[in-house]
Amino acid sequence: MNRSQTHQAFWQTQARQVSRRVNFAWWLETLGAPLLVCSLLGAAAVLVLRNRMPELSPALLASAAGAVLVLLLGICWWIAARRFEKPERSMVRLEATMEMKNALSAASAGITPWPAPVTKVETGLRWHWPRLLLPPLAALALLAAGISVPISTAKDAPSAPQQPQAWQQLDASLEHLAKEELVDEKYLEETRKKLDELRSQKED
Repeated sequence: MNRSQTHQAFWQTQARQVSRRVNFAWWLETLGAPLLVCSLLGAAAVLVLRNRMPELSPALLASAAGAVLVLLLGICWWIAARRFEKPERSMVRLEATMEMKNALSAASAGITPWPAPVTKVETGLRWHWPRLLLPPLAALALLAAGISVPISTAKDAPSAPQQPQAWQQLDASLEHLAKEELVDEKYLEETRKKLDELRSQKED
């Protein structure tokens, strides 16, 4: 490979790297909002399934969530692909950022020789990590919570509370007093009425 070919390969490699970086950023930005919405709905669906079908294993739920996630990633990639940047456009970006006065475009057209490689290539790109990583991390947290948070199931519905033993004993005593006619009937009726009022109160 001669010097001209070496220079050409260097700049074309740089342009492809810039293109991949730009396209990855477009994909992450396209993915952000749909990923949050789907993860929120998915977490709610997982909670409902765990409540209705507690026999489902966490591994199965995680696999289903993973399948939906892969599908969403593919759809967002397809949508973002409409805005993807080709290496030719990235090369123009490089020469504009590095103020090379169209040297790369002219070399691509065969008008001038390819510029010599440089130690530091300025792309003019900066990652905004909080903006790019927050939606995926929030989505993972929501799905993990939906799969792992302890919940009660439909089979664990609380049974009707039993009345205190003292009430049962009092009922039995009232029946015994009425049967033996040891207490005035009016007093028994008042006692039963008070006991019914006590039962009608809230459990706590």
